[in-house]
Amino acid sequence: INRREAQSELELSIEKPSDNLYALIKELYDDIQAELLLTETYDPSGMLGTESNLAYTLKRGLLESVDGGSNYYVSEGELVQLPNQSAHGQQQMGFHYNRRFEGWKHEKV
Repeated sequence: INRREAQSELELSIEKPSDNLYALIKELYDDIQAELLLTETYDPSGMLGTESNLAYTLKRGLLESVDGGSNYYVSEGELVQLPNQSAHGQQQMGFHYNRRFEGWKHEKV
């Protein structure tokens, strides 16, 4: 949620940061955006490419602090491409997720 949404939709009192503070906030946001792949469309077919299966690790949430390190919610497993028959007899590709782990992990920073 950005400042404008917080102010207009949630009616929160918002203070505009200085240029220096804004630069730090933007750097932090850009780091989180890259780590959680926020600008990438989730596309199982694209992830697989020409492979029929692929091990995956997807970070889905972050809680970070300077002293405590990084806690992140992660899904890990194997993505498998499966052929499916449609109602009209055409073959379509489906996907199955063999999830091996889903939960919080901790990483010292």
